[in-house]
Amino acid sequence: MSCAPYTNTTAFTAPLNNATWYINEYRNITWDATLPVFTTSYFKSGNIDIDVIKQHRVDLSEEWLVTYKNIPIREPSFDFLVHANSWNFSLSDYKQYVYKFRMLPAGYLTDEHTRSSDIQSCIQPVILNFAPPDNYTATPPKKSPTNAPTPTDREGNNASGKKGTAIYYGVLAVAAAFAVVAL
Repeated sequence: MSCAPYTNTTAFTAPLNNATWYINEYRNITWDATLPVFTTSYFKSGNIDIDVIKQHRVDLSEEWLVTYKNIPIREPSFDFLVHANSWNFSLSDYKQYVYKFRMLPAGYLTDEHTRSSDIQSCIQPVILNFAPPDNYTATPPKKSPTNAPTPTDREGNNASGKKGTAIYYGVLAVAAAFAVVAL
C-alpha cells in the first residue's frame, strides 16, 4: 500500500506545529479533505485513524496514548477532550515531552503494519506542547462537544480505562434489575 507520489503531505490545517494546548480543555483538530493523497489506495476506506503519541524531547522515545478511530475524511474536523488521565499528563515532567498527532488510514495498524513503518512518509504529524492551565484540576470540564469520538486503547477499550466500561455495564445491570422489579 502506498500514498505515492504524495509523500510527506501536510494535511492538518489546525492546530499548527508547536502550538500549546491546555489540559482539561475540549479542542478541535482539522485537515484538508481535498488533498490528492486522500484519493490514493492508501486511504481507500474513506476513513482515518488519528494516533496521539507522547514523545520525549531529548531521547525521542515514544509512548502511544490513544487512537481516535474511523473518522470520515470528508468531515475534516473533530473535537476531543485533552484529559490528563487519558493522555498520561504529569505536572512534574510535562515540559520534557511533546505530543504528536499522526493520521493513518482507518484500520491500517495490524500485526503486519506498525506505527513505525511506512505510515510516517504519507502525512506529516502535528507536534504540540501541552501545559496545565493556571487553575489546573484533574477533573475534566462538564461540557462535551457533540461530535467528540471516544479514544480507544490498543485492545479497543475506552481510553479512560476499563473501569469506565465496567461502571457502564454495572449501571445497565442495575437499570435492568429495576425494570424487572417494576414489572
